[in-house]
Amino acid sequence: MACGENNSNKHVHHTWYFYYNKSTLLTIIVNMIDKIVIKFRNKDIILDPNTEVKIRALPRSPIEMGEGLPEPLLCSDTQGKPIYGSDGYLHDDLFKLNLYSKGGNIQFNFPKIAQYGMNLHPVDKEEAENVINLLSDRLYLKGIRINLVTCEIKSLEIYKNLHLPHPYEHYRDALALLQIRRGFEKEFASSLYLGNKSRQIVIYNKTRQLIDTKSIKEETKSITGSLMRVEYRMKKALVVNRELGLNTVSELIDNWNNLKILYQESIGNFLYGFEQKALDKTQSFESEADVLKYFLYKYPNSGWSKYRSYYGSKAILEQWASINDLKATLSSYKQPAAVSRDVKALQIAAAEIAIKSDLSAIDLLEEFKSMLLD
Repeated sequence: MACGENNSNKHVHHTWYFYYNKSTLLTIIVNMIDKIVIKFRNKDIILDPNTEVKIRALPRSPIEMGEGLPEPLLCSDTQGKPIYGSDGYLHDDLFKLNLYSKGGNIQFNFPKIAQYGMNLHPVDKEEAENVINLLSDRLYLKGIRINLVTCEIKSLEIYKNLHLPHPYEHYRDALALLQIRRGFEKEFASSLYLGNKSRQIVIYNKTRQLIDTKSIKEETKSITGSLMRVEYRMKKALVVNRELGLNTVSELIDNWNNLKILYQESIGNFLYGFEQKALDKTQSFESEADVLKYFLYKYPNSGWSKYRSYYGSKAILEQWASINDLKATLSSYKQPAAVSRDVKALQIAAAEIAIKSDLSAIDLLEEFKSMLLD
């Protein structure tokens, strides 16, 4: 209903809810393994005498040196000779190895190894097996003997890339309007983070990252288009085991084609928990004025802009019976000059719809959900 038409008896019912309902969340992530950290025991790694692993000595005081206290045992070499030190490390272009007195870990990225530094496309099971073999060969050349498939999974990241028909920033702003934004614990640049120290959902501009890291050039970004990366990070071994039922690299490879089935319920339950915590999950309003008041009261400094972003200029004008009713509601929260300025800007934006898109946050979120479900 456009401005000027009478809708005084119209009952407006708005349902507010955490947009990612449980059934939607199950398809956010498909089996695209990204970064993984695996861990091993000291007895599981053997170093060649000419290994490239750097061993650091433990800082010792003169008193400690005089008492002859032994340095921590890190591992042994191929001749059975123990190797002592504070810690050891080797950071290669394919992996990062860290060695401590109570075990060690290796960090690597499946897509980057399989795709020569890129991580745009998913890795299938055969490629994953090749990555393990390639990494094993590289470690051997660096003087490191270790059976990777028996190593335990310490942390795991899974992702999906979304090809966006509109700029990433539009979706980011729409996501920030969700009630669930209370769960976003921190926000860096154009990224959004949801989660805790054990598990985390991260959403960011993948195209921008590729340009910043010089993986692609600014002038060639049209080839990749606008990409959004959605990552699910399981940051502890207990979480990986509890949610996916996986312990070792061997189990990960064996279940590679079944990963989606394994973690669907995990992701759904994780994010469904945030839905339950969201305030005002379901709200009913008697009129459009009540909806606007809700925004203005909840966001004193940005309520009008959030309201406008959420619905879009055209939709707002269609909802209100008259411009005067809209101005009257705004007048309770804003100075007259600000009311006139905001309403005029709204009318100008609505008049430009024929020239440029006027996608509301609701439109963008619907589109976002559709892409996730595809």
